[in-house]
Amino acid sequence: MKPIFIVLLLLISAKGYSQHYINKNRSDVKEMLGKSFLNLPGTSAKIIETDSSITREVKGPGETIIQEIYIFDKSGKCNAEKTITACDSCIEKLLKRVIDNKKYRWKKINLNQYISKYTERLLLETQAINNKFSFTILRTGLDRKTYRSLIKNR
Repeated sequence: MKPIFIVLLLLISAKGYSQHYINKNRSDVKEMLGKSFLNLPGTSAKIIETDSSITREVKGPGETIIQEIYIFDKSGKCNAEKTITACDSCIEKLLKRVIDNKKYRWKKINLNQYISKYTERLLLETQAINNKFSFTILRTGLDRKTYRSLIKNR
């Protein structure tokens, strides 16, 4: 059963590719999520909206396979994306797809954080709590001096 979840997650992530939502406004994110919706046999997806976030939950037979949360700042721009799943090998594969994107030139700065090239100003954090595995991509306001000190140590 686990290999099916991995395949589903990879198919979903191929359409809903992380880090491309950062700095988009709410309506653009909703439109992009609508275009990336996959209607795979045995799965369903729903979108939940609040004032500050949009969440897409994709479920398999009886359980959530993946949850994607897009968080917006006061100006309505997406400033964080969080991907959550209960499958550790799945999150590793999803994370690898993000890290391997050459446009962002991700660099590992410690055990659970990566930083993009300076012009993108993104920070990626991984987390594992109670059999929930996630990574979050955050828009940062790092100045060049702080950025250089972070990558200098690596």
